[in-house]
This record gives sequence, structure tokens and C-alpha cells, in this order.
Amino acid sequence: MTINTTASKEIIGEAQSPGIPEMIRARAERGRDLYLSSRQLILRTGLETYRVPSAKRSSRSSYQVRYGGEVEECTCPDAQRYPTIFCKHVCAVALLYAARRSSRPCLCYEGYHYLTEEGPEEEEIIHRVACRRCFPR
Repeated sequence: MTINTTASKEIIGEAQSPGIPEMIRARAERGRDLYLSSRQLILRTGLETYRVPSAKRSSRSSYQVRYGGEVEECTCPDAQRYPTIFCKHVCAVALLYAARRSSRPCLCYEGYHYLTEEGPEEEEIIHRVACRRCFPR
């Protein structure tokens, strides 16, 4: 087994850099604040994608966050500038994801609930309703 010592030294050096731990802590705190103040505005737009509002109150912009699977990324300028450190938007989605995962399990099937009712002549009518928990509006 060989270990890439150059990459290890870069990672260790990066972690020991005086600014990196503070940057991570600051983004985590801002992500928590964004989650607490705007979690109802974080919208799941796909299986692993979310639309997260800008933290600036004066801005009406939002950013696309991919969270889950192998990739966590955001379209905000901060994430583009520092791709190895999660931005506040990714942190907010991580908190939202963790809160949903830790609560009672959802009983939907692939994001939908199927409701049945008896129609005329005793035929069964099936209604497909999007799950509000998995796809909040």
C-alpha cells in the first residue's frame, strides 16, 4: 500500500493553516443561522437538489445546492471561490437533511402518497399526491 505523501502534506498543511478552521467555523455558524431563519424557504427541487435563499435580506436571489450521493456543491460565489470548504448554503441543507432524517420515517413511495377511494360502481380510484415532507413547497 502506497501513500501519496505530497497530497497528505497538502491536506495537513491546509488544515493547520490559521485561516481554514476559522473559515469552516464561520460558515457552519452562518449555515445554522440561515437554517434557523429560513428553513421554510429551502425548497427541494429534485432528488438531490435544493434551492436555498440568499442570506442577505435585501437580495431575492437563491442558489442551487446539490446534496447527497457523492457530491455536495453550491452555485454561490463563496463555494466557487473556496471549493474545498462547504459554504453556508450547503451547511443549511445538511441541517435540513439531518432534521428530516432524524424525525419519524416518511411513508411515501418515491416522493408520492397514493390515496384510494371507492368510485361509482365500486371501482377503485387512485390519487397520486406529492409528499410535502419530501418535496416541500
